[in-house]
Amino acid sequence: MSILRLAAALLLLPALAHAQCLGPSLADRLTPAQDAELAARVAATPYARGLVWEARRGDAAITLVGTIHVWDPRLDAVAGAVLPLLAGADAALFEMTDREQAALMARMAADPSLTTIGPGPGLNQMLDPGEWAMLADAAREHGIPPVVAARMRPWLLATTLATPACALEAMQAGRLGLDFTLMEAAAAAGIPTQALEPWDTVLTLFDALGPEGEMTLLRSALVDPGIEDEMFVAMLDLYFARDVAAIWEMNRIAVAAGGDDDTLALVDAAQDHLIAARNRAWLPVIEAAARPGTRILVAAGAGHLPGGEGLLMLLERAGWEVRRLDG
Repeated sequence: MSILRLAAALLLLPALAHAQCLGPSLADRLTPAQDAELAARVAATPYARGLVWEARRGDAAITLVGTIHVWDPRLDAVAGAVLPLLAGADAALFEMTDREQAALMARMAADPSLTTIGPGPGLNQMLDPGEWAMLADAAREHGIPPVVAARMRPWLLATTLATPACALEAMQAGRLGLDFTLMEAAAAAGIPTQALEPWDTVLTLFDALGPEGEMTLLRSALVDPGIEDEMFVAMLDLYFARDVAAIWEMNRIAVAAGGDDDTLALVDAAQDHLIAARNRAWLPVIEAAARPGTRILVAAGAGHLPGGEGLLMLLERAGWEVRRLDG
């Protein structure tokens, strides 16, 4: 099971024949014992359910929205509930704004070492023949010629392969996730926007893996495409059911069932580096923006909301009164 599907929980291009990701769900594969484990882990998670929340301290207010970074027609209902809340905000904070995205793209275009392997063996030589055959097939399915995939940095190729073709088709057609809908609405209304983190955060996160970590990440993407699609369907279904904590926990149970200790260790590291550490770094940014007498909106991947190190618990510990708005 791919760790990138887990990162998407927490998670990042012509025809729309398969633009909506439909089909069997990973939830249908869970055994009764796994279902019981999932229920227990979710029950032990603070703020496990809900996409829209409010935090208040004095006369400052924060609306927090858990987003997904891909399109789905069911997002219309979520956006319809959130847009009125955005309209009353003095500022909106996102993981990245258009400014940070432009800076990231410019840096990646200017420095090939960030996206491609330098002189020496390519991925077709680093992987064993069976692994490379699976990778080449997956790359073709995503419109990437194997000769190009062989020279891509493992982290970049892995993140690309972790997104099913159905979601990539929607991105290519300009149908993007809730973050982008809210950013467009904020721009149209003249609401100031701000990034929660520097533009190069994503590069720093993947660099921290090191070469071996990148290869482990890539190998975690080498699974049956049908299983990957089932994981994606499960992620979307749980998101729209507001069962946010269950997304991470279900996929972690599936990874553990695979018996791959290296990948499971990477899952645990990802939870700290991709979620908890970023949440802790975001907290002072959020509190600085939430000045007395103002209301701000914070939109971030839904996986950042629940848990002991989630944004909601961090705000509670900082003296904010947190309540759910969508249920």
